[in-house]
Amino acid sequence: MPVGLEFFGLADFLEDIMGLPVDLTTPDSIKRNRKKYAMEDICYV
Repeated sequence: MPVGLEFFGLADFLEDIMGLPVDLTTPDSIKRNRKKYAMEDICYV
């Protein structure tokens, strides 16, 4: 299923309630050479 505008609205919503910058992505969009490092920094909410 394609990612729509709701995805960006979610980022804004999370930033508002957490008071922190938020980066959202899908696992498939992370480049292979950076995926290990990105996965170490994941914060599930």
